[in-house]
Amino acid sequence: MIQVKNLDFKKIIATDLWLLRNDKEKQFKKKNISFLFLVYFFLRVIYRSFLSSPKIKIKDKENLEIFYIRTNSRSDLNKHSEYYENTNNTSVCILSEKKKKIDLFNFFKIIFFLFQGYKFWKKGLKNNNLNLFSVDGFYIFLKFLESLSDIFKIIPLFKKHKKLVCFQENLPTENFLCQYANDSNIETYSLQHALAIYKADGSFESRFPICNYINLTSKNIMCWGKHNETIYKKHSSSKVYVIGKPYLPKLSSDIFGVTFIFENKEFKETNERMLKLSNIFENNKIQVSRWFKPSHSLSSSGIVREGPLRKIIIGCNSTFVVELGFLGFQVFVTQDSNLIKYLPKELIINDKDFFIDKKNILENYPKQIWKNFIDCSDVESLSRYEKIMQ
Repeated sequence: MIQVKNLDFKKIIATDLWLLRNDKEKQFKKKNISFLFLVYFFLRVIYRSFLSSPKIKIKDKENLEIFYIRTNSRSDLNKHSEYYENTNNTSVCILSEKKKKIDLFNFFKIIFFLFQGYKFWKKGLKNNNLNLFSVDGFYIFLKFLESLSDIFKIIPLFKKHKKLVCFQENLPTENFLCQYANDSNIETYSLQHALAIYKADGSFESRFPICNYINLTSKNIMCWGKHNETIYKKHSSSKVYVIGKPYLPKLSSDIFGVTFIFENKEFKETNERMLKLSNIFENNKIQVSRWFKPSHSLSSSGIVREGPLRKIIIGCNSTFVVELGFLGFQVFVTQDSNLIKYLPKELIINDKDFFIDKKNILENYPKQIWKNFIDCSDVESLSRYEKIMQ
């Protein structure tokens, strides 16, 4: 049974709490947290809790070594994550992949836990200045309830394993399971899944990546490069390993001009500045491509990739920008990027005379700088991971 006294409620829902306190315009939510949204979310939680169950793929029932869990499924995440999922003796749980299953026994377990742990979750809400009967308080309670339901379904099989690997420990169920594993003396590991370089102050967009660090509970962390190793050590006493990033797209280009890499659609201010800068370049007869994320509001044509990938890249905070730098492209970032204090000043741009001012740096581009963010990839990266997990 889950020991309530050893759980940290705030860490389980840390990212959602941070968003409630900092996301004044609800940029990261499809809808504002309103009464109608809560009704929808409540029904969704009930369905997922009592009428469905996470799928768990077991490779070898005789050798349950590693339990690997991730919350989301997306094409780029899948390609990255599959390197770890396909290793030997690894059972895989992807929370977004559900199977229909009526589970009344689980229902009673949840009800019993909620009564038994009443002081725990009630205190958790109170300590974060939330009232269960407020809109925000009930939303946080539902997030906890959804995670609790998944945990009860996962634990019977999970506890037979020796090690836990979390793909995104900053998300509720993964963090919850990690805390349970620590309490059960099961080895815990977390993987870096995004660049996540943040600013301590400034705009909401520049501060948001701190959510990748504020609730860490795993005993071991595996990151892409020396830069993130430093950040993880700042926020955690866990052991940190540099293993690189196994999946990188196979890309190269000698096409003249500049490709602008836009951020996720939620980062409105950053993307609008990027669009303005790309228009200035275009008006000055510089060949420009614009690569947007899917469903991007600034892409009036509906096309995600407007133009070919060119040999010069301008971006802001996107992980893809760093990947392109590691792959050998000549990457520059805008002045509002969180990367600027970690890069030579020659790689920071904000002017239309780009090809005049940057002529020397283009001829002597410091490609090695990006190895600080991604140390290695592919076979070498996977080899490091497997060695740690032995």
